[in-house]
Amino acid sequence: MVPRHDSKALRMGATRWESWLDHVWRSRIWSVGAEWSADFLSLIYPTSCVVCEAWDVSLCQPCGEQVCRATIQPRHAEDWAESLPVHSLRGSPLPVLAAGIYAGALARTVLAYKNHGHTDVGRVLATALARSLHIARHQAFGQDHPELLIVPVPTRAGSLRRRGYDPVRMLVTGLQSRGELPDGCSVSPAVVQLGVLTAGNPEELRRALTGVRAAARRRTRSQKGLGSRGRRANVAGSMTVADRFAGRLEGRHCLVVDDVLTTGSTIAEVDRVLRSERAVVVGAVVLAATPPPGLTPCSLGK
Repeated sequence: MVPRHDSKALRMGATRWESWLDHVWRSRIWSVGAEWSADFLSLIYPTSCVVCEAWDVSLCQPCGEQVCRATIQPRHAEDWAESLPVHSLRGSPLPVLAAGIYAGALARTVLAYKNHGHTDVGRVLATALARSLHIARHQAFGQDHPELLIVPVPTRAGSLRRRGYDPVRMLVTGLQSRGELPDGCSVSPAVVQLGVLTAGNPEELRRALTGVRAAARRRTRSQKGLGSRGRRANVAGSMTVADRFAGRLEGRHCLVVDDVLTTGSTIAEVDRVLRSERAVVVGAVVLAATPPPGLTPCSLGK
C-alpha cells in the first residue's frame, strides 16, 4: 500500500504533468514543430513514397491523388463488421462511416502513417477524415448542431511507446487546432487503455504503482492476425474512462474515431466504456474499412 502522503504527492505531480502534456499536445506549437521536424529529417535521411517508392517524397503527387480518389466518397461499413455493438436507439449495428476501403494506395498510406513513423502523410489522411466527420455529423443530426464529442480510440501502451505518438489522436487534434472539425465538435480523449496511468485518479494510481489489480496491468496484444473471436477477447475489458471525464459524460453525444475497421471489436469496447458513463454514442468514423472476403474495391465500385 502506498503511504497516504506519498500517494497525495504523486497524484498532484501526475495531475500537473498530465495538464502540461495536454497543453503541449493541443498547442499550435506542437503541430508546427512536428511538421518542421519531418521536413528537417527529410533533408538528412533519404525518403521515398510510401506507395510507389519514388525518391525524395513520402507521398508523391500521383499517389496522393490516388488516396484522394479512394476517399472522395465515404461509405457505410457497419455491415462488414460482425462485432460492432447495437445502436441504442435504432436497434441495428452502430453506424460506421469509412473514408475509404483498406486497399491499394490508401492502405499503404495508413500503414506508413500508423506503424512506420510517416507522420508527414498525415495531412492527406486528415483531409479524408474531416470529410467523413462532416458527413457523419450531418447524417446524425441533419441541420442541427448540438455539441458532439469526438472520441479517438486510444492506442495500446506498447504501441504508444514504440511509435512515440498516438496516430488517431494526432489526426483529430490536428483537425481541431486548424479549425477543420464540424461546427460544435470537440476532441475528447474520454477513453483510455487500462495500464496507462490515469493521472489524478487515486485508485488507478495505486493499481499502476503496486499492481494490486490485474486489470490495470493488462497488456493487449496487436489485433493483427487475430480472428473475430480473438479480437473480441483481446480488447474486452481493456479500456476505461479517463479520470477527468468520469461522471461528466451523461447524456452527451459522442462519435468514435478509429483508423481501420476490421471486426469492430475495438469500437465496441470504446462504446461499452462510453455507455457505462451514460453517454450517447451516435456512430463511428474510420479512415478505412477492411471489406469482407470476396469483396474487392473493384467489385464495390471504387
